[in-house]
Amino acid sequence: YGVASSDGGSVDASDCSLSENKELGLGAWHTCSKVSLVRCKAERNGRTGVACRMGSSVTAADSSMCDNEQFGVYVSGEGSRVSLQGCASSSNSQYGVGAS
Repeated sequence: YGVASSDGGSVDASDCSLSENKELGLGAWHTCSKVSLVRCKAERNGRTGVACRMGSSVTAADSSMCDNEQFGVYVSGEGSRVSLQGCASSSNSQYGVGAS
């Protein structure tokens, strides 16, 4: 992974690249894990640009989640929340944004 937050961890990132990783650009897991991205790129990852699961939250502004092998953004699990503002999620193999 480019960046991972778990078990209540917190990440604030700006003007960074989370690209060309084997699996995820960014992964957030478990309740209370919080991630904030501003002007970041999560592109050309082996699986997903940004994954938010199991009650975590991700906020992204002016960021790009493009050209990933599966999803640009993937949200899964009760209480998981993603907020996107001014973001691009295109040219991903499956979906720009997926939720289950």
